[in-house]
Amino acid sequence: MKHKKYDVVIVGAGPAGIFTALELSKNKNLKVLIIEKGKGIEKRECPTLKVGKCARCIPCNIISGWGGAGAFSDGKLNRHLSRELCLLIKSLYKHLPQFV
Repeated sequence: MKHKKYDVVIVGAGPAGIFTALELSKNKNLKVLIIEKGKGIEKRECPTLKVGKCARCIPCNIISGWGGAGAFSDGKLNRHLSRELCLLIKSLYKHLPQFV
């Protein structure tokens, strides 16, 4: 297995990690890697939509993954979202541009 080398490894693709990678990408000589334990934004789905209550997913799709906790909330770490709020959030994200 060939090992890849990076100048910077960012742990977490929340707002701070994404912004750091964005700033570092201005230096074309740096090789930057972001590591995230959660799913990509397009695959982050809360089971509350299907079962009507928090399923206690590990890691939680609301607070973990690309974009961090703020991607599906106002930034407060609250895993207990109502079904109506989850549906609203999901419908809004369908209209956002795709980011890599």
